[in-house]
Amino acid sequence: MNRFIFGLSFGLASGVVLSLFKNRDGKRLGADLKPEFESWRHESTQLKQAIQHANLAKQELAAQVSNLQKVNTKTKD
Repeated sequence: MNRFIFGLSFGLASGVVLSLFKNRDGKRLGADLKPEFESWRHESTQLKQAIQHANLAKQELAAQVSNLQKVNTKTKD
């Protein structure tokens, strides 16, 4: 586990350092990643909202099934 954390930390640090260098055109290497990061952040927000909606639908479905089971047991009696 320690090696994994060390490797992850080393990769992160080297990525940050490399993103500060400039290419032949004078642009930073990490500058192209900003739009990607923004889109990833937007998509992760949409995923969280979709999960919340799915959990709400799950709760509503469970409530409806419970109500139907109560009605079904009353009609059997």
